[in-house]
Amino acid sequence: MPPTVSAPTSIVIFGASGDLTHRKLVPALFRNFVKGRLPERFLIVGFARRALDDASFRDGLRRAMWPDAPPADDNERWARFAERVVYVQGDLDGAADYRAL
Repeated sequence: MPPTVSAPTSIVIFGASGDLTHRKLVPALFRNFVKGRLPERFLIVGFARRALDDASFRDGLRRAMWPDAPPADDNERWARFAERVVYVQGDLDGAADYRAL
């Protein structure tokens, strides 16, 4: 049985617009979400330099996981997962960007 985490949890992915995030990190987090291994209250924050909004970031993640269409049973799961994914544009060298984060 997976450990129970009751505290709200935030996961920050630095360099989130890159290939590692799209092909490995977010698919792994999504699989853990589907299996009930993430806390009930969690937030995934993507942080990178590219000018993206939350919706375009989420769409890019979804297209990386399912180049065509997601399997029917994953549509609803992805929608619940994606509402907990946000994006913050910033530079790793910018102190102001860390404060915005």
